[in-house]
Amino acid sequence: MINARRFANALSGSVDHKLLFGAASAAPSARTRLPLKALPSDREIDAALAAAESRLKANPDMFSGDPQGMFTFEDPVLAAALYCLRKSVASSRSLYGAAGPPGSELKEGWYRPEWVKTGLKALFSRMSNTREQLAARTPDAPVTHPSKKMRIAVCGDAGFLGTAQDKVIRMILACHKENPFDYVIHLGDVYFAGDVEEMALNFLSPFSRLTKKGMKLFTLVGNHDLYYGGTSFVFAMDMLQQPGRYFRIDHPDWRIACLDTSLGAMNIAGDDARLDGKQLEWFDAVLAEQDDRPLVVMSHHFALSGWSKPAVSLTSQLTDRVNDKVFAWYWGHEHNCALYPKNGSNTYWGACVGNGSFVEKYSNPTRVATTPTWFPKKMCTCYPGKKAYWPHGFVELEFSKGSIEETAHLENKETFSRTLR
Repeated sequence: MINARRFANALSGSVDHKLLFGAASAAPSARTRLPLKALPSDREIDAALAAAESRLKANPDMFSGDPQGMFTFEDPVLAAALYCLRKSVASSRSLYGAAGPPGSELKEGWYRPEWVKTGLKALFSRMSNTREQLAARTPDAPVTHPSKKMRIAVCGDAGFLGTAQDKVIRMILACHKENPFDYVIHLGDVYFAGDVEEMALNFLSPFSRLTKKGMKLFTLVGNHDLYYGGTSFVFAMDMLQQPGRYFRIDHPDWRIACLDTSLGAMNIAGDDARLDGKQLEWFDAVLAEQDDRPLVVMSHHFALSGWSKPAVSLTSQLTDRVNDKVFAWYWGHEHNCALYPKNGSNTYWGACVGNGSFVEKYSNPTRVATTPTWFPKKMCTCYPGKKAYWPHGFVELEFSKGSIEETAHLENKETFSRTLR
């Protein structure tokens, strides 16, 4: 099993410092750009790895999850390097069993630097053109919901196969049986690096249990969905018949704008988020409509948090735009669940719903100015021995003229409801 310590050792051993730095060269900046090209050189791969190491040392919060279990990084290079090592270990076990290849131990034969570099070369080559393919996937028309009744299940960061995801899906199915949902909107992030195999295994296949019961499934672009290029998200859109990487739902009494906050980001690392120019024009047109129907926004990244500072790249774009024009905003990215009030400088209701499957250490909010109205007080019950982790769940939304009935459902039996007017 690859734990955080083993990965750190493998990452450190992957950088050929002699090749990269020579006798007198300085180490690359942590802001070194990704070598998105058909054939990146060994030196460019080494520079990207060294820069990723520097970013992680400068910002340990880029690590997310359980150091001894399921973890990842909010960084494209680190997440992809970890993905490559996991794939190599899986291949080893498939071919040779737990003992590893003949003549070597698993940790020596399959944690070697070559696996990281080979995977990253493939990654950067793929990303050079697949992001352009995804960028072209824009909506031609809104999704029209003619019925007055509309119910939506919202979950985020749910793209990982396991007990937690299964519990969330079962909870959605149980609610659907009592009062059917029209849509399930996943707020993005399929782990770990978002290749087609992961998209199918960790998201599309398990969530097909919902579509088979009549729910329409959409997914938004998360940063992890792009760490292996845009191919897997295009694949998901085709499978789900989704109108675009961003789109809107038109209801007789409501408008819902589902945004892509990942593709336009400069480096899709950490909390970096931004709307690309074409999408921003589209969103400006939505905001400018002379329409009495309230507007709800959904996205992967956040502009409000009681735990982390939002990305300036996103807040500088959207804060002034959405003030007094957006009724409510739902997001993921942070692996927790928290409901925010509409008060003071915050002119919209807010909710983080990023607790769909990822295992994340529990913590209390630290940003006093943006403390949520509610967040869970009981811990995760999915995994024995993990007693201080965020519980998993989803948020149920029922739309009526002028109001939304909002209920957070958690696997530890906690619930919280409020009416948004």
